[in-house]
Amino acid sequence: LELTQGKEQLFQDAADLISEIGYYNADVASFAADPLYLAVPSGVGDPYQYLRELDDRFNEIGNEYEIEPEPTPPPEGEDDSSGESGETQTGSGQDEQIEAARAKYEEATASTADQYASIYGVAQALHDRANDLRDRTYDLVDRYESYISELQGKLNEAPDNENYKTVYLPEIEQAQATCGEMLKNIDLVLMTRPYLSELAGSAGDMDSTFTGLTSQVIDYRLYGDTGESPVSVSLVTTTQNSMGLYGPGMNTLLSEMSTTLSTLADMASSFRQPE
Repeated sequence: LELTQGKEQLFQDAADLISEIGYYNADVASFAADPLYLAVPSGVGDPYQYLRELDDRFNEIGNEYEIEPEPTPPPEGEDDSSGESGETQTGSGQDEQIEAARAKYEEATASTADQYASIYGVAQALHDRANDLRDRTYDLVDRYESYISELQGKLNEAPDNENYKTVYLPEIEQAQATCGEMLKNIDLVLMTRPYLSELAGSAGDMDSTFTGLTSQVIDYRLYGDTGESPVSVSLVTTTQNSMGLYGPGMNTLLSEMSTTLSTLADMASSFRQPE
C-alpha cells in the first residue's frame, strides 16, 4: 500500500495515453485512406473532385463573360481582307471584361486552394499530436520503470517470502504489461512523424505549384493558345500531369501505411503470447 499510494495518477495517465494513442492511430489511418475527409469532414472521397468542381465554376465564369480569346493574327504576307469590323469587342471594353473575369477565376481558385491547404493543416496537427504522444510515452515509461524498480527492490528484500511474492509479482507484471502496451502502440506514432512533417512542410510548395498551374489555365481561358505550349482547359488534367497528388510526404505515407499496420497487427498478436 505504501508503494501503490500516490500511483493512481500514474495508472490513470497511462490509461489515458493508451486511449489517445489509439485515437491517433485511427486518425492517421483515416488520413492516409482519405485525406480530404479528415481535412473537410463533408469530404468528397475523390481527391480530384474539387478540381472538377472548379472546372465547372470556370465554365460558368467563361459563359457569364463570354470572352472570346483573341484570334491568332494571320501569318505575315497574308491579308485579312474580310472587311468586317465591329464584330469583336476590342480595346478597353474587352480589357475590362478580361480583368473582371480574371478576378472571378482567381476568387474561385482561392476557394479551392483553401480546401487543399486544409490537408496540410491536418498533417501539421497530426504531427504535433505525434510529438506530444511520443514525449508523454517516454515520460510515462520512465515513471513506470522507476515504479517497477521500487517493487523489485522490495521483493528482493525477502525473495522467498510468499506474501511478498503474492503482493509484488502481480504488480510488477501489470506494470510491465502497461509499459509494453504503450511501447507497442507508440510504434505507429513514431513511424508516421517524419512523413507527416514532410507533408506539412511541403504546403508552401504545393500552394505555389497550384497557383502557377491555375494561373496558366486562367490565361489559356482568357487568351487561348498564345503560341507557347498549350495548357489544357481542364484543371484536372493539368494538375494530374504536372504535380503529385499531395507531394512526396503523403505518397510515402500511403505506401508505408498498409505494411506498417500489418506489422503492428503481428506485434499485437505476439504480445498476447506468454513469451
